[in-house]
This record gives sequence, structure tokens and C-alpha cells, in this order.
Amino acid sequence: MGKDDKKKDDQTKWTKEAFIKAWIVHQGAPGDGNYSKDPKEAWSRFFAEMSGCAKDDAGIILEEQDLALRLGITARYMKSNGWAAIKYPKRPKKTVVDDESIDAIMSRLAAANTEGVKKA
Repeated sequence: MGKDDKKKDDQTKWTKEAFIKAWIVHQGAPGDGNYSKDPKEAWSRFFAEMSGCAKDDAGIILEEQDLALRLGITARYMKSNGWAAIKYPKRPKKTVVDDESIDAIMSRLAAANTEGVKKA
């Protein structure tokens, strides 16, 4: 194992306390004064601010999905333990643009007699 090989446990983590402090500093919801009324702009700005904190606090690159999941899990935990919610803009749903449907792909594979492809 080389010096650059690290186990997941050895990697720097964004601590719960640092995460919650950053969230409190950057809390807000679309249109409440801290963020644009446009949900996409509000999320984008919030994500950029939280990403900067993650990089400064732990030296990590934050992914949008990871932040959204952590916010949701932490918010549910806070609520279930009687803590007031910390506001944050909800992550806008992403739409997947795919020209070819799964059905079309399967039909094409079946037409080509691909082994293991058949209708139920």
C-alpha cells in the first residue's frame, strides 16, 4: 500500500459540528432575503456556500447529492428530537434527458437476438 493509498476511514471528514455550523450560517429558503425566489438559483447559491465551507473545514469536494442527503437526514433527526428546523433551499429535481427509452433499447437488443433478452 503506497503513501497515497488511503482507506475511507483515514480520509478527512466534515464533522457534524462543522456541517451544522455552516448550515446555520447559510440557512435560508427561496425568497426569504438570503436567497433568490427562484428555487434553482437559491439552491445553487446555497450549494456553493456549503461547498466552500466543506472545502475550508475538511478539504473535501462536496457533491450536490451528498449535501441534499445529509441535509435531509440531519433535518429529520433534528425534528424527531424536538429541535427547530434549520431552513435551506430544497434541491430542484433534475430531469434526465434520454432520447431512447429502456423499452426501445430492449426491443433493439431483442431484435438483434442478444442472449438473455426476452419479454416476460
